[in-house]
Amino acid sequence: MTRRSRKTSGFTLIELMLTLVILSIVMGATIAVFRSQIQSFRLGGERMDLFQNMRYALTTVDRVLRTAGSGVANQQPMFIYGGNSVVAFNSNYTAALQDFCAVNVNPDASPGSFVILPVASAYQLPNTGFTYPAMTYVPTSACLAETVSFYFRPDSSTTDIGDDFVLMQRVNALPAERVARNIMAYPGRPFFEYFVHRRTMLVPPATRDSLVIAGTAGSGIVLPIIHSVAIHGSPTDSAGDPSNSYLADSVKAVRINLRVSNGLTGAAQRVRDISTTVSLPNNGLVQLKTCGTPPVLLGPLAAAPNVAGDPPAVTLQWPASFDEASGETDVNQYNIYRRLLADPAFGSAVLTVPAGQPPPYVLVDNAVETGIDYVYAVGAQDCTPSESVRLNSVIVRPN
Repeated sequence: MTRRSRKTSGFTLIELMLTLVILSIVMGATIAVFRSQIQSFRLGGERMDLFQNMRYALTTVDRVLRTAGSGVANQQPMFIYGGNSVVAFNSNYTAALQDFCAVNVNPDASPGSFVILPVASAYQLPNTGFTYPAMTYVPTSACLAETVSFYFRPDSSTTDIGDDFVLMQRVNALPAERVARNIMAYPGRPFFEYFVHRRTMLVPPATRDSLVIAGTAGSGIVLPIIHSVAIHGSPTDSAGDPSNSYLADSVKAVRINLRVSNGLTGAAQRVRDISTTVSLPNNGLVQLKTCGTPPVLLGPLAAAPNVAGDPPAVTLQWPASFDEASGETDVNQYNIYRRLLADPAFGSAVLTVPAGQPPPYVLVDNAVETGIDYVYAVGAQDCTPSESVRLNSVIVRPN
C-alpha cells in the first residue's frame, strides 16, 4: 500500500522574508529616485524663476528706457534725473489711441498714463528731493510724452530689509507698480550708472569726445545728474555748470547692475549677477524749429535812468529767451514797449531788437523826457509770430 503525498500551497517563511527584503530594496531605490527627481525639479523651477525674474526686470527697464526722448513736446526735457537708485525721463511710450507717434498703443492704458504731466500734478521724484515738472509743456502735435521713473526701494516684505530690494515703475503721478523683487545690490556698483558725453570746455580737447561714467573717480561729474532748467537743450544741461552735475542732455547710455536671488535664505539661496547697458539714442538731439508755442522769456528787465547832466535816456537790460539758442530756437526779435505811468496799458511796440546778439541785451531809449515816470516791457517774438509773456520794469524817471 502506497501513501500519496499531499501537495502544499503558498510560501515558506524563508521565501516570504526574502520577498519582503527584495521589495524593500526596490521600493527604497524607487523612492530615492523619485525624491532626487523632485529635488531636481524644485531646483530647476527655482533656477527658472530666478532667471525669469532677472530677465523680466532687465527687459522692462531696457524696453522703456531706450525710448527716452521720443515724442516729447517742444521744450520738454528728455532726460530728467539720474541717481544711483533712480532714473527718470520723458517718453511717448504709450497711447490709448493710434497717434502715429507713441511707441506702443494700449487701449486699456490707465487714464493719466499717456499724457504730459502738468505742473498741477508735480511731485517729488522717488528717492530724491527733486520736484518735477516746474512748468506745463504744451504739445504742438499728437505726441504726448509721459514722465516715467524706475527706482529701487527696500523690500519691506522680507526679513533682510537692508539687502533685498524691489524694482518699481511710476508713470506720471499715478501709483507706482512693482516690476520685480528678490533684487540685491550688485557688488561694488550702484544700480544705475550713466555714460556721459562731456562737451563742457572744462574737459581737455583730447578727451572731450569720449564717454565717461558719471560719479566715478576722475570723471569730474558728480551724481545725481539733474535737468536743472525746465527747457530742453539749455546750455547748462548740455555743457555743464562748474560742478558738472547738470549734464542731463549729455547722457548717452545707462548701465543697469543687478544681483537677483531665488528668494530663499541660507544654504538654499542662489544668486546671479548681471549687468547690461541701455543706449539713449534720442537724448540730447536738437528739436526742430516749429514755432508752435510762445517763446519763454524769464528774468528781470532792468531800467536805469541817465546820469544827471546827460541828455535824458533810459538804459534797458534783459536776458535772452530760452527759445533763442535752445528749446524751439525760433526767436526772431524782442519787442520793446513803453508807457507813461499814468497810462492804463501798453500800446504797440516802440522799438524792436533783432535776436542773435550776445546776452544780456542792452538798449538805450533816448525818446524820453526829464522828470516823467515811465514803465517798460519786453517780449520775445518767434516766427509764428507769437510773443512771450512780457517782462515788466519798475518805474523809472529820466534825469
